[in-house]
Amino acid sequence: ARALANRPTVLLCDEATSALDPDTTESILDLLVKINQELHLTIVLITHQMEVVQKICHRVAVMVEGKVVEEGTMKDIFLKPKHAVTKRFVGEEKSYNQETDLKTIYSDGVLYKLTFTQENSRQPILSQAIRHSDLDISIVQAKLTNTQEMSFGMMYIHASKCDDQKHQCFIQFLKEKNVLVEVI
Repeated sequence: ARALANRPTVLLCDEATSALDPDTTESILDLLVKINQELHLTIVLITHQMEVVQKICHRVAVMVEGKVVEEGTMKDIFLKPKHAVTKRFVGEEKSYNQETDLKTIYSDGVLYKLTFTQENSRQPILSQAIRHSDLDISIVQAKLTNTQEMSFGMMYIHASKCDDQKHQCFIQFLKEKNVLVEVI
């Protein structure tokens, strides 16, 4: 309250939620979002907790040894991390090891990684793609992440072995719906 009394344009929060219980953390983050929206105050938040970043941030800068190694929008950072530290923060390095394990488990057929964005993450695209291509699909793993500005999802699916034309039809349909498709 003392910091806000002078009507600053920027509020610096250094580890504002560290060592707090989950309920208190949630209430502090809700308060920071409210302050940002109602007072049009820029908040510079220093944290190691990616769930905090997801909840309230619009832009992100990742620092290593006092230097900014990557910065961008939430979408850029979470969907296309470039630096190894950023990849570790958003779980992509863990994802890579997990993909290796999934390839071993699902060695027959094709393993896909699908990435959905704000524009398509809440649409029944997968069921439409299955009907369109007549592929048998198993959902291996899926996660939807909601941030202050967007939702995005990543899904691993396994498609049974069949002719390549069905797989191409499946991929083409997903790409037309702006789903990023990677064959693992």
